[in-house]
Amino acid sequence: MSTIQERIKQVRKTLKMTLAEMAKELESSTTSINSWELGRNNMPMSVRKQLTLQYNVNREWLETGKGPMFLQGKSPDKLDLEAFERVVFKLFDDLSDEGRLTIVDLGNKLAKRYAELLEEESSHEEWEDEESDSDEFENSDDYDSEVDDEEYDGLDESGESDEYEVEEVAPEPQPVKRGRGRPRKNS
Repeated sequence: MSTIQERIKQVRKTLKMTLAEMAKELESSTTSINSWELGRNNMPMSVRKQLTLQYNVNREWLETGKGPMFLQGKSPDKLDLEAFERVVFKLFDDLSDEGRLTIVDLGNKLAKRYAELLEEESSHEEWEDEESDSDEFENSDDYDSEVDDEEYDGLDESGESDEYEVEEVAPEPQPVKRGRGRPRKNS
């Protein structure tokens, strides 16, 4: 069975974070993270709580190794905590275990519904994009309805041919590039 130190490192590696990234996210130092992972020092309980809440880590798994690493079986994206989020975190931290589970459950339901709404919105945009692509030619400034009505005879309005004679022109000679300085010695 793995130790809590190994599980701390496993969380970091699963989230594909460097020591420096995790230290920044947990407002700690790389030395502290490293010492917790190596078992030189114990991770303070406040940082354990922050790790479990910020990254949706299963608290029981972190402490004992039992159960899944992440709640709801998903690894969360890395989050940036702003001042408001820190206040919410503090309030959440003060809740009972039952209160926390209620909030987490509500958050998961909201996230699921938000994802569904985004999916619906993107499918509507794709449908609208396909519809606008079919109308694009008709709305184009390059579209001249008069040309469709008359057969094109190759003459402009004055009756002269609008075909152009192409005159072949020889390319201009390019100057020869010469080296500067002394010639190189062959070794």
